Amino acid sequence: MKKLYNPKISLEAAAWERGSSIDGNGQYNSISNGYGFNRGNYLVGLGISYNLFDLRRKQLKLSTQKASTNYAMKKLEEQQQLLAVSNSQADAEMETALERLKRFPNQLKAANDGYRQKLSLYKSGLTDIIEAQCSAKYSLPCRNRLYAGKNTNMLTRCSRRPLQRTR
Repeated sequence: MKKLYNPKISLEAAAWERGSSIDGNGQYNSISNGYGFNRGNYLVGLGISYNLFDLRRKQLKLSTQKASTNYAMKKLEEQQQLLAVSNSQADAEMETALERLKRFPNQLKAANDGYRQKLSLYKSGLTDIIEAQCSAKYSLPCRNRLYAGKNTNMLTRCSRRPLQRTR
């Protein structure tokens, strides 16, 4: 865009020769004398041109180009910020998922201990079958969540690796 403000410089050159069967006194000679070159001329010049009346249009183009460049830079910065926020949010969710996964074995142990306690109370005759079934109902989902959490953790780890093509 800034090159539009520079003047245009051109080097021009021309050469020509002519032949004639008429001599300097106005007498006609044979036509074969006119085939050779009698006179020669040349011209060499340097031209510089600058459009004085086009400055306003060039300034308008320049300001438009600067505005569109600034807009594109702002959009780029906005996208980079959104990516950074998404990345930090994904990292926070990953940390939370890992912390939950670390707590699952303790929850599973507590649920199994509660189930064994209710089962032994039931076998001793100190409680009924309904309470034993309720403790089993809490133990089984905890075990399922542990296995689902381990599988989700493995899937998450695999999805964060860069893709590799195999052929």
